[in-house]
Amino acid sequence: MKIAGRATQSIAACRDALERPEGWLPAVDEALPALSWDETFQRMDNFVSKAVLAKRKSLEKPIPVRFSAPVVRSSSCQAPSDHLIPGVGFAGSVLAECLARGLGRRVLPIGKRRHVGGNACDENDATGILMRRYGSHIFHTNPRNIGACLSHLTKWRPYKDRVLASIQRAARVPMPINRTTVNRPYGLDLQTDAKSKGHLKARAGPVARVRTSEKVIASRIDGNLYEGFFRGYTRKQWGPDPSDLDKSVTNRVPTRCNVDDLYVTDSCRAVPAKGYTYMLKKMLDHSGITNETSVDFDDLRSNTMCHELIFTSPFDEYLGPQFGILTRQNLIFTYWMVDWE
Repeated sequence: MKIAGRATQSIAACRDALERPEGWLPAVDEALPALSWDETFQRMDNFVSKAVLAKRKSLEKPIPVRFSAPVVRSSSCQAPSDHLIPGVGFAGSVLAECLARGLGRRVLPIGKRRHVGGNACDENDATGILMRRYGSHIFHTNPRNIGACLSHLTKWRPYKDRVLASIQRAARVPMPINRTTVNRPYGLDLQTDAKSKGHLKARAGPVARVRTSEKVIASRIDGNLYEGFFRGYTRKQWGPDPSDLDKSVTNRVPTRCNVDDLYVTDSCRAVPAKGYTYMLKKMLDHSGITNETSVDFDDLRSNTMCHELIFTSPFDEYLGPQFGILTRQNLIFTYWMVDWE
């Protein structure tokens, strides 16, 4: 490719291009079938989106969140512990309870934020409404013994979630994709699971090897459904384009051929009646557990009173910057009250 600034330079560039060595045309013919304007636009759009996102992040200032801001202090624990567990979310709390109640160990779980529960933390606001400050979480599982195991800590509220996605400006259809999602916006009348499966398979692109989230979706559905349901949402939720995300990110989102419109189809679907924080606090209420919040792991990194470390916080906090910083996509939640009268 050459760029010319004047007419004479343009003529010279054209002559130079025409005087290519013999044998160049077969290589061009071989490359052209794999190229298209749509593909070129897609690649250029990805480059521009990444550049805009990087610039935006470089200009953004961190927004302080009163609820989650850590008030870091030194640990007040002086008694020796068998296990130090940084992280008091689900993983850290469950491990602490199993070690203390099941094996009689002395456990010190710590959290950098001022509360237990990790990103599932919730609390009542000034009006008494239970708020989940880091987004909604739904407990769901198929093994019923897991729910039964937690039932000594909480009562449950059954929960079913149905999600509608707006596409083509008007149609609201179920998400994850099911037969209704395929029929309604495109004026189809697929009546059976088999016909829906055949329709999707016929329009899905051939994918030799699935490595990215984009390829996961491309192997299941056509480009219209991909653009309408996955690409924009994935970029908004995670930041990078699906072509830059591992296949595991969107592989967990099913594509159905029936009319089941539940987002989660596990047999057990519920939320703790008094919230996740209440449930996890009861989990940590044991004489063998000394739970501390607002404590940074670095304060206890070299603590010799703890015989074993079980790290459940983000692993780059343990490794430090030696392998680079783990990229994260932050979400900002806005809450408002609705007057129904």
